[in-house]
Amino acid sequence: MKQKRVCCVLLALLLLAAAGCAAQQSTVAADKTQLMKIETEIIDLYYPQRWEDNLTVVTDVAGKLGTVQFYAIFGQDRELVFTVEFGGDGEIYLGSVRKGSEEIPMVLHYAEPTFDGQWSSEEQETYWTMQEDVNYLLAALKENKAFSAAKP
Repeated sequence: MKQKRVCCVLLALLLLAAAGCAAQQSTVAADKTQLMKIETEIIDLYYPQRWEDNLTVVTDVAGKLGTVQFYAIFGQDRELVFTVEFGGDGEIYLGSVRKGSEEIPMVLHYAEPTFDGQWSSEEQETYWTMQEDVNYLLAALKENKAFSAAKP
């Protein structure tokens, strides 16, 4: 009888864990409506729309090479948050994008902020949160059939 109870408890825990994973995945898909689309020649990127007032995106992509730079903006100050690079080498390999018959590598470069002592603690916290929100970009990439997270 005790063994049967243990099995029931383990089964319940497994079901809860599976439900939690499914809920987490559907949250990313549901949040896509709250993401802004950044179009490039290679693949579209998605980033939280809530940063629209504090964000400048500089896209320089041609063919299978290029960068997409994400800058935090507060007043007149501009600070690089991170860069997505196509066709290069970098510190963090994200995966590759299939374009035609070619695989184009994607890498991520995190910026080291300077803040120059002029940003408030709230603005600095916003910067760090914007950097963490690269996870939304990554989750949206994983949903794209042209993207593969596996190393070539």
